[in-house]
Amino acid sequence: MDGAEELLGDCPVDRPLLSIAIPTFRRPEFLLEAVVSALGQKFDYPFEVIVVDNDPASNGHRLLLDAVPNLLSAPFRYLRNRRNIGEFPNFNRCVEEARGEWVTILHDDDLLHPSWAREMFAVLGTRPSIDGLICDRANLDQRATPVGEGRLKSIARRAVRFLRFGFGQTRRIDARKLFWECPGNTVGFVCRKRDLQAVGGFRADEHPSADHFFYLRFGKRFRLLQFKKTLVSIRIADNSLLAPETHFALARRNHEIRSACIAAGVPRWWARLLPLLTARQVVAMSGFYRVPVTPAQVGRMLGIRVVRDRPLLLWTLRALCRGF
Repeated sequence: MDGAEELLGDCPVDRPLLSIAIPTFRRPEFLLEAVVSALGQKFDYPFEVIVVDNDPASNGHRLLLDAVPNLLSAPFRYLRNRRNIGEFPNFNRCVEEARGEWVTILHDDDLLHPSWAREMFAVLGTRPSIDGLICDRANLDQRATPVGEGRLKSIARRAVRFLRFGFGQTRRIDARKLFWECPGNTVGFVCRKRDLQAVGGFRADEHPSADHFFYLRFGKRFRLLQFKKTLVSIRIADNSLLAPETHFALARRNHEIRSACIAAGVPRWWARLLPLLTARQVVAMSGFYRVPVTPAQVGRMLGIRVVRDRPLLLWTLRALCRGF
């Protein structure tokens, strides 16, 4: 029998405004922290936290019961799939099982800051035309030797932030912005459940960039904005380092996404920038995750043209194209 069984339920909230949905698979120590961060939201409206475990043999709910006092009286549900359905199909199951009008996906190793829900809905309350809202995020680098940020990188980061938001608090995310950069995975993103389902949810055949493809589909149909505040933490741990094969897959998918952005109305001449963009992505990602993959290797593997990484030239072109 397919589907999911509810191991912990009887949520006291019948019709929550918000569902914080956590797909999980064999990361109990991280899941505990994610659940605590979700339940700890300082929010004035009813919400629920729902976990959908993709391991049919898991007893993760018992570990949570032991570790979280009063879990049974919290707005919390725990479901377990009867079979492993895959990462992104489990995202969709989380959405199907959510009872809230609005829904967000929280990865089981990431964290919501206590004020995330309150501040996001404060923006949504003043801007009723917004259909989806993404917040900014911080890296929680818990590796044995985390990547530091020197003075030049810090200055560059602040400059990019100003180019993105100026003196405002939000910016529109559309195909032109997504051509240059995805605003990140879906942690911290919130939208109406019906709208997420209307664009087809998350697609397994778009792995490992299903979130980037999702934003492109959502932004075509609905009004998608990013909020300036940093309200979530993305965990970087030793066990999350990417394999070279994943870098090749990411490069291929991002090439496909940028081509799709051009088809969605981005200036066609921007296609000439794809070799520079691919080179920058490969160098930045391989440096951050310490995986020895070069632009030349990616070009040969994927059969695409990749040039030498020239970050200053690309940064200048991006600024001129208002790609921030």
